[in-house]
Amino acid sequence: MMSDGSKPEGSWQCRRQRKCKGRARSSADQRPTGRAFENQPKCRGIPLLRMPGQARFLLELASVQSKRKTPQHGAQCTPFVHGHMQKPRFGDASFLAAFHLSLAMAHTKDGPIKIGVLYSTTGVTSTVEETQQRAVIMAAEEVNRDGGVLGREIELVCLNPESNPRRYAGLAEQLILEHDVRLLFGCYMSSTRKAVIPIVERHNALLFYATPYEGFEYSRNVIYAGAAPNQNSLPLAGFMLSNFGSRVWMVGSDYICPYESNRVMSDLILERGGEKISETYLPLDATWESYLDVARRIKSAMPDFIFSTVVGEGITLLHRAFATVGLDPYAVPIASHMTSEAEIAIMGADLAEGHITCAAYFQSVDTPENRHAIARYRERFGEQLVTNMCWEAAYFQMHMLADAIRRVGSDDPEHLLRVLPGLEYDAPQGRVRIDEHNHHTYLQPRIGRANAHGQFDILVSAPERAKADPYVVSHSTPDWLGTVGKNMQGSEDRE
Repeated sequence: MMSDGSKPEGSWQCRRQRKCKGRARSSADQRPTGRAFENQPKCRGIPLLRMPGQARFLLELASVQSKRKTPQHGAQCTPFVHGHMQKPRFGDASFLAAFHLSLAMAHTKDGPIKIGVLYSTTGVTSTVEETQQRAVIMAAEEVNRDGGVLGREIELVCLNPESNPRRYAGLAEQLILEHDVRLLFGCYMSSTRKAVIPIVERHNALLFYATPYEGFEYSRNVIYAGAAPNQNSLPLAGFMLSNFGSRVWMVGSDYICPYESNRVMSDLILERGGEKISETYLPLDATWESYLDVARRIKSAMPDFIFSTVVGEGITLLHRAFATVGLDPYAVPIASHMTSEAEIAIMGADLAEGHITCAAYFQSVDTPENRHAIARYRERFGEQLVTNMCWEAAYFQMHMLADAIRRVGSDDPEHLLRVLPGLEYDAPQGRVRIDEHNHHTYLQPRIGRANAHGQFDILVSAPERAKADPYVVSHSTPDWLGTVGKNMQGSEDRE
């Protein structure tokens, strides 16, 4: 808006229309010269300009406003201080509209396709996040080696949030404003994803999220590749309740995902007439003594199994405490949808053996795509490295994004959202598909038991990929679990 209340010609619409407060425009809202606006609701939000002819006007307007509001002592109007966001000094709708338009124009050039990467290489969840970052790097290198996308190379801008939820939002905005990035890969914990979603929605960017999570969410600006509750929690619950019993101890890390996952599990237990013995939460930085205390209480109660939503370094501490107090994983296993080959590589196969995980992908999945991907991964990063469910999701998401850019001829999020929903890809786990309605991914659930080699023996697999149901409309456990034998308990099952 100009200082006299007038606006540039053309039509625009608010990005977050559901928050609009409508009123008709008066003649005072029209420009003194040029074609007037049609009467439209006046919206709070960031306008999406649709007419390229407005670019020069708005960019000049933003420049004038920035000069007018820049301090006279020469300080820069930079929105970042040590990686944390400050409000832009000229951050009104006119400036942001011009910024987004210039950013969209930049994404039509022949330069590299810039993609932001927000995976932690330090901190409590870095064990898995580092594998996700390596998966993104490997997939991008594969795309570039094959000639890029429409002749353009993928260029990654990697920042380290240090497993700190407060840093993700600031770094996401830094990627968008300083690095001209509108496609982001990253986030592990749900608290980090929820911190970034308002940023990508505000700037109409896209976040590619590659971690299993608690569900009950949809954003137009997020593509979800991790399993939803009906793709891991429900199969795991049905398997454990049928094969081990219905007396359950729940233990989780103290953040969003464990609370929601345990709520779903609690409902299933009660529906089966079972008993929830305890529901315990530990801080992400909980001490060894805290985990040891929980393990002692579990041994005293002797549940049929433990449902764990512990993440990060706590996974190793929980398994070590479990072994220290003498619990037998073949009699009272830990069941999880978060524990993967990456954590087993840290804790050691001896601590993980016998415990159970539900995931859409294990390194032991026998497909040609998986064998080839593992070989390339080890050749690129080291023979000793293992893959995991989050690695695979990040890997196939990068290839799906590249395919979408080829199809639409642009890396602009608005254009990509026309082709990403419904897109399919032959991933290491099998063929996956992005749902047209909820932006989640069709995946093939599997249940595996950790063996003495740090891998998972797959006990049962879904016969076909499952459509994601992030809101858990149905609590029914899958029919394919009925094919599992009942003789799951006891050390006699060990090979």
